[in-house]
Amino acid sequence: MKKNNFLKPISVERKKRTIEKNKNNQILLKFWNNFIKKNENKISLELKIAFELAKNFKYSHGNSNNKEYFFHPLRVATMSFSLFKKERDKLLTLALLHNCLETTKVNENLLKTLFGDQIFQEIKILTVNRKKQWNKKYKQEYYKKINKFSKNTKIIKILDKLDNLFILNNNPSYKIKTKYLNEIKTHVKPMVKKNMPFLSNYFNNLIKDTYLLMNKS
Repeated sequence: MKKNNFLKPISVERKKRTIEKNKNNQILLKFWNNFIKKNENKISLELKIAFELAKNFKYSHGNSNNKEYFFHPLRVATMSFSLFKKERDKLLTLALLHNCLETTKVNENLLKTLFGDQIFQEIKILTVNRKKQWNKKYKQEYYKKINKFSKNTKIIKILDKLDNLFILNNNPSYKIKTKYLNEIKTHVKPMVKKNMPFLSNYFNNLIKDTYLLMNKS
């Protein structure tokens, strides 16, 4: 596991997701297309299918357009790729599909058939009920289930929130941003400390930096 160099300084990572996103998105897509092609006989069929599905889904998520949103799960998968070198196909598959039940109309039975019960259950546990997302009791139960489930589920939730923090200030609502940061401090920071302690300092600094940017805008 690479503990220090899978992320660049916070300001650089923000730029990659905002003002330099078009350039960075093309770099990511080229990397993944080449990786899948060069390792066709080494990686699992499930990972290859997950990549193709994620690339071709019709996403619906907030103000993100369909084509742009795909790069969120791709970034989560890329961070997972950088962190783990062995037995990572299932983790990468989950990264690519982690929020597909929230953001697409994919059939649940199809997911279960293609990827098996374990990955399907991990996706289900990571799926947020958007109608209840700011309900404190619901969120307590949501994170409780994640913490009780597989290691991969916790890793992907952490990396998912990490990626989202870099672009949180794209949201125009100060109220929503405040709620989001409170959720992360309450539920995700302890998860990082327990499961990915090498990331704690960076994660904490990212939260602080996001607060500063919020209050400048």
